[in-house]
Amino acid sequence: MIQFNNLNFTYDTTVIFNDFTGELKTDSISVILGSSGTGKTTLFRLICNQLKPLPNPDKNRQVLINDMPPAQAIKNHHFAYLPQSFEPAHWLTVKENILLMQQFTGICSQDRKLNACQIIKDLKLNEFEKRKPYELSGGQQRRVSLAMLLSTKANIFLLDEPLVNLDTQHKYDVYDFLLNEWVKKTCGKTTFLITHDLDEAVLLGEKIYILKGQPPHREFITMDNPFDVNSRGKKLEKLRYEDDFKDFVNEIKNNL
Repeated sequence: MIQFNNLNFTYDTTVIFNDFTGELKTDSISVILGSSGTGKTTLFRLICNQLKPLPNPDKNRQVLINDMPPAQAIKNHHFAYLPQSFEPAHWLTVKENILLMQQFTGICSQDRKLNACQIIKDLKLNEFEKRKPYELSGGQQRRVSLAMLLSTKANIFLLDEPLVNLDTQHKYDVYDFLLNEWVKKTCGKTTFLITHDLDEAVLLGEKIYILKGQPPHREFITMDNPFDVNSRGKKLEKLRYEDDFKDFVNEIKNNL
């Protein structure tokens, strides 16, 4: 679980969070929605210790990841973060990038090659594994970045708009992998995904968190997905055309 306890944060003089309290429960794949500028990426960066909350008069921990402060969670490789702007190392091949990420996160050498080959296969990057990032399209590079992150041994994965540059077919390939393979492989682990695509949110999210309100007054609205993961995985490309699906998307829209 990720907890925010009376969180206070500003950019220069602009207040982003003021006494914000909320929690993100570890529950398979969860999606975070919210209008631009509501602080979704800021929350991820606070979780990752890239940003620091303002001092709290009560000296309470304002951000906790499974009861650990961010610095300790980082040290223990407890989570992995894919920011919007992440790019693979341009001087390494696709496979070398994935192997390097695993090395950084403490995966033993005998497991790295096997893990790398599997995630390359899962994300359909086989024909590109010997290429370098500058030889790939933007969408292909994004899939490589996703493969690098998902090959680590983290317990919590933070994905900030990971599929934004992908064409429709490759998006559905990744949806299929996440729902039908990734969920099984990561039992007991959690993936949090930021998106602005409401259909994507319903297709992927077991829970949907809406960060609502204008700064500095914000709150989390939590919605449970009425479609279970098995039905979403089996009816992936057809589900979005069903009336119940459209109704739930509209319900989310009304809460944004």
